[in-house]
Amino acid sequence: KIYIDGELSFTGGLGGRQDSNHASLDELDSKLAAILQVAPHSSPETLPPTVSGVIHAVHSILGEEPVLQNLQTAQKMDVYDVEGIIHLFNRAVQERMFDGDDVTDLRFVALKGSPSVVPVASGHGEASLQDKDKPPIAPPAHIHPSLQNMPRGEVLRTLQCFLSAATAKDCSVMIALRPLAASEVPGPSMTVVRSPVGLLEYRVGVVDLDSRPASLIPHYFKIDQDIVSAYKKYLGDQGPKQCKE
Repeated sequence: KIYIDGELSFTGGLGGRQDSNHASLDELDSKLAAILQVAPHSSPETLPPTVSGVIHAVHSILGEEPVLQNLQTAQKMDVYDVEGIIHLFNRAVQERMFDGDDVTDLRFVALKGSPSVVPVASGHGEASLQDKDKPPIAPPAHIHPSLQNMPRGEVLRTLQCFLSAATAKDCSVMIALRPLAASEVPGPSMTVVRSPVGLLEYRVGVVDLDSRPASLIPHYFKIDQDIVSAYKKYLGDQGPKQCKE
């Protein structure tokens, strides 16, 4: 998504996509050209040059800044995948590892009532802990010994790592750009990038980093199983096929 002066100006293939990509890109090119003080130009066969110049700047910034590498490091904290994590989650529920109010900064929601009831996610992005009529989600039958015999403290630490990875997989990177005037000299505290559309000051940030609650783990597991089921169904409907490039 591209915002200009705080206003959403382009969404690409996300919500609000227009019927004609060329028309929307040309409009965006004109807006960017006015801000960057370059001559707008468009061609149906090529990407508008101002848009291309901004893409070049973003590419250079992401190559220079460590934000993507840092996010990847956080994503790799999930070492067991959700099929292993669901075992630890069910064990934590059964052994009442979640008691009292929120546990420090893990945002583990207190589970009340029968410890055999696994909370089931309801709705988009939220989880209900009160619905005791739904059966718990059944994990795969096989449990690796490293999970079965994991100490209590390691169970909670592993769940925390999984939730941290889940947060890093569902966040947004924002890059703010400001064109520098020809007479403006970059200050020592400014981060700048040279691009085909001129010298740009930039800042990089990551948003949507609120910690995911442990009560969403069954929801993540269900999504994972739905994906597997859909793939198996596709294979069954299509028959065996070879991968093609």
